[in-house]
Amino acid sequence: MKPLSKEEKAAQIHSFIAPSEPEAPFVPEWPAECPAPGIYEVSFEEYRAWPAINASALKIGYQTSALHMKAAIDGVLNSDSRARKFGRAIHARLLEPDTFAERFLIAGRCQELLKSGKRKGEPCGKWGRFHYDGSWFCGAHRHEAAVEPAEYVDGNEAEQIERIVKSVYSHSVVKMLSAHGGAEVSIIWNWDGFACKARFDKWITKANCPDTIVDLKKCQVFKADDHSLQSSIRTYGWDLQAAWYVDGAEKITGTKPLWAWVFLEDNEPFDTRPVWCSKALMEIGRIKMQSAFDLYKCCVEVSQWPGYCENIEELYPAEWEMKRYGIQP
Repeated sequence: MKPLSKEEKAAQIHSFIAPSEPEAPFVPEWPAECPAPGIYEVSFEEYRAWPAINASALKIGYQTSALHMKAAIDGVLNSDSRARKFGRAIHARLLEPDTFAERFLIAGRCQELLKSGKRKGEPCGKWGRFHYDGSWFCGAHRHEAAVEPAEYVDGNEAEQIERIVKSVYSHSVVKMLSAHGGAEVSIIWNWDGFACKARFDKWITKANCPDTIVDLKKCQVFKADDHSLQSSIRTYGWDLQAAWYVDGAEKITGTKPLWAWVFLEDNEPFDTRPVWCSKALMEIGRIKMQSAFDLYKCCVEVSQWPGYCENIEELYPAEWEMKRYGIQP
């Protein structure tokens, strides 16, 4: 038996949970906490509070299950990390430089005096993680009242960010893109009665170029080549995200914008690579997006959120691996 594709699996789940003979057409209610469809310049905290479906939850639903998508919608997934915080700091420094210093503390080094070893009596010197009364502590050493700030970077990361900023603004194409449009713009729209939302890194409109959404992505050194980017786009669902944002913008404005990624290396030589999202990539993302959104609508309608599977299933090797060893599915 040939393993199902993700699209076939989503359709199977959809048919499993969908009522065969609904008593009446399902009409979703517009959430009272959401504003009317439109374009808004609001803080990330206010945007996050809108109870509307977004690309992040749809990506999780497409790649895993409806149950995981529901967990993302409910905000119970604890997926934050130092890497994510570092990425947010890069975004803030590039897109909202006026507020960067207010949002992000720059950690100092741990000043706790060592009590043993060759460096006894000297300051610890590791980068701080916990902060109290102007002092930083590394974690191995910690004042009882010290807490980890919600947003901070250490000195090395702060230097990395400045190198990234310098590289970005020295790139001729990015320099042109940065001269137009607003940063951190939020939109909300109605799709089949469901509240949908997106927040753009940068949205260029009313300029001497086509309307364009620009999305910043941090990447490792040597990972901005074609093969690495194609792999990352598949792995992280960035094609689905691109389709969601572009289609959302079109529903609000009536104009379908272009989509550009700007990939930023996070270490030496801190290179920058802007790329357009091709029509083929966008179409693949739109197929994934539609599949995930259909699943979301059906789950909301019947108030059921299935996990990976309801029964035991066979696990197959990847198609390329079966071909490599001459095994027929």
